Amino acid sequence: MDFVTVNPYLGTDGIKPFVEDCKRYGKGIFVLVKTSNKSSGELQDLELKDGEKLYEKVAKLVNEWGSDVIRRKWI
Repeated sequence: MDFVTVNPYLGTDGIKPFVEDCKRYGKGIFVLVKTSNKSSGELQDLELKDGEKLYEKVAKLVNEWGSDVIRRKWI
């Protein structure tokens, strides 16, 4: 397989092995940041203390985790 979908709520140590495999094997991951199901906002739209939405914070973390393997052509 070329891509796998992962859940970012496992945190850095749950995602890092997938990122390392992306580097090693030239593969990719899809990280769930903001899903389209109706009730996703119950969690993903929560506002943090700084006014940022939870899904926005997750997206920033995903960008950091994969900064050296992100290929803009896939986006």
